Amino acid sequence: MLHRHHWEKGVLYMVYSSFFLSLLNFNVKICIGPLGVIESTFLRYFTPLLALLPILIWRNRWDEIRMQAGIGMHLLRSVCAVVAQVCLNYYLTRGSLMNATMFWATGPIYIPLITKVLFRQKTPLITWIAMAVSLLGVGMMVKPTHGFFDLFSVWGFAAGVSMAFTQIVWGHNVEKGTIMESLFYLYLFSSVLALLVWVTIGETAFGSEKTTSTPFLWISIISMAITSIGNQFFRSKAYQLVAPYLLTPILYVAVIGSGILDILVYRNWPDFWGYCGFGLVALGTLIKWWYLKKIGDQLL
Repeated sequence: MLHRHHWEKGVLYMVYSSFFLSLLNFNVKICIGPLGVIESTFLRYFTPLLALLPILIWRNRWDEIRMQAGIGMHLLRSVCAVVAQVCLNYYLTRGSLMNATMFWATGPIYIPLITKVLFRQKTPLITWIAMAVSLLGVGMMVKPTHGFFDLFSVWGFAAGVSMAFTQIVWGHNVEKGTIMESLFYLYLFSSVLALLVWVTIGETAFGSEKTTSTPFLWISIISMAITSIGNQFFRSKAYQLVAPYLLTPILYVAVIGSGILDILVYRNWPDFWGYCGFGLVALGTLIKWWYLKKIGDQLL
């Protein structure tokens, strides 16, 4: 039974999470230039891990990171998270901040398709309609630069699909264990995996040239830790109260935040097709919201 105050708190926590997500992607984009794709991916997980350790030592609550979800599920989530982050970071080398966050936020669109294939779960027709409308909007926002389709956008789509797998595993982990357990092992295993990729493949595999470091680099690295923990913490809190599939549409709040940062910092205004595309993405989300509200009203 879903209680109304759980629903309201869950929505509020997801709004907070989306706010931190837009700031996180902004800091990641700043770090990619001087650090590169793989190094920034490693720091994306290693810096919040370093920030968590003093908290654990100060609180002396090591029992909070005792594994309850199982090492296999934590590793699976970390693999999906690193793949998603590498794809997103590479897309950010050429793509806009708003489009990158939009790809990230569209991850939940693919969840019904993945659950249908893997778990044989029945998906209502309204969900497929919402998915089609949203994907059409995505296509309009990342309109091709050459030919019918810009192949570079595949990296953005791959980030969204990998993020969908992460969300599915995340929902399972949060139900089984504590928030601190979920955060600690995500950052620990993802840091190790990103370091292995960095050592074995290196930055040259992505062919992106590094830019000159700026005085704001260290501020951005520290901010990555803060915004990453904020994003994960509030989303975990939300998922403990309400099922993830009921809350994930709120992630599009992060797209609006990234769009504002794109305009203020990079002077990157969306064009006509960008506005139309975002409108379709919003429409697809509203269609899904209408259906989810119908379910929510029955559960409240």
